[in-house]
Amino acid sequence: MFRTLLAATALTLFAAPAGFAGLTKKDSTEQARIGPSVGDMHADFAAVRADGTAITLADISAANGSVVVFSRSLEWCPFCQKQAKELVEATAPLAAEGWSLNLITYDTPEKLTAFGERNGISYTLLSDTGSAMINAFGLRNHEMPQGSKYDGIPHPAIIFLSPEGEVLAMLREEGYKNRPPVETVLTTAKSLTTTR
Repeated sequence: MFRTLLAATALTLFAAPAGFAGLTKKDSTEQARIGPSVGDMHADFAAVRADGTAITLADISAANGSVVVFSRSLEWCPFCQKQAKELVEATAPLAAEGWSLNLITYDTPEKLTAFGERNGISYTLLSDTGSAMINAFGLRNHEMPQGSKYDGIPHPAIIFLSPEGEVLAMLREEGYKNRPPVETVLTTAKSLTTTR
């Protein structure tokens, strides 16, 4: 089941679409410890675009803020690749609501460029090769063996940041195979837009 964390509420479980598993009480507690809390500030956000250009939060923020999708890898994770392709249809509607769409992985800029070109990705792909932002947002998957090719990957999550860097909402899944549908991303953006 995916989880949504919104500013006006505590951790909230939305009705799950078909195929999303339920959370046990233990799972719920573990899920709540992963990722940022609404209200956390991340004004020092910094990464590298797929073309190698360093960026800051100001560079990627639209009028209402930025939607930052933390993804495991666009090189080897088929679930991440599927999500990245599906999110293309969210780019224009999010822009119309005053949000930019960005996807960040620990992949190198070269790997992101190759994926983006092959798949017609129209939103911003960001490289976090040292997992600095993944760590800063509390999303690093510590179950991965140190030194392995998976070391540094995040638990997948979608963070809505204000232009000032405040966490306004987070969408996160149980496990890594299921991702919140595009419609949920758009609904969350719209609800945040009307409350700001």
